[in-house]
Amino acid sequence: ALLMGFVLALRLSIDNIIGPIVLGHAARLHPVVVIAGFVGGAMLFGVVGLLLAVPMAVCIKIALEHYYAEPIRPEERQD
Repeated sequence: ALLMGFVLALRLSIDNIIGPIVLGHAARLHPVVVIAGFVGGAMLFGVVGLLLAVPMAVCIKIALEHYYAEPIRPEERQD
């Protein structure tokens, strides 16, 4: 029973701590955003929301980066 408790604790810590850190690094998202995406997606859409949480978070991040990017202006000429 003690071994099963240790294995369960190890598995939960890997799934809930290490997983979001690695996934967030691969997707270039903060681990808190990954965890919040998992929780929000699961609450709103169940298993499908859980699977699509990180891709949707990346899409939102890219859209916000594009929206808030400073426009590139051509240099003003001095004639």
